[in-house]
Amino acid sequence: MTLSTAVTIFHPVPDSQGFDTWLSELQASAQAAEGAVSTSVSVHDEPHLEWGLAVTFETEDLLHQWLDSAGRMAVLKDGQSQGYWHATTDLILAEGS
Repeated sequence: MTLSTAVTIFHPVPDSQGFDTWLSELQASAQAAEGAVSTSVSVHDEPHLEWGLAVTFETEDLLHQWLDSAGRMAVLKDGQSQGYWHATTDLILAEGS
C-alpha cells in the first residue's frame, strides 16, 4: 500500500464554528470514500496557523478519485456559498512523488 495525502488550506473566516460544522461535512465525504485511511483537521485558534484538512488514502488513484468526485465538489460549492474558500490548490503528498 502506497499512502497518498492531500492537504487543503482555507482562508480564515470570522465564523469558526460555522466553518467547523461545514468542514466536518467535507471530512465525512472523505471518510466515506473508497480507500480512505484517515483525516485530520488543523487547529485554527491561533492567528499564525493555517486552516486546513488533510486526507490520506490507500493509493494516489483513490485519492484523486475522491478529489475529483461529485460529492466533494458539492460540499466545496456549499462551503463557497457560505464564504469558505480555498487559499491554495491542494497539496498532494505521495510516496515516491
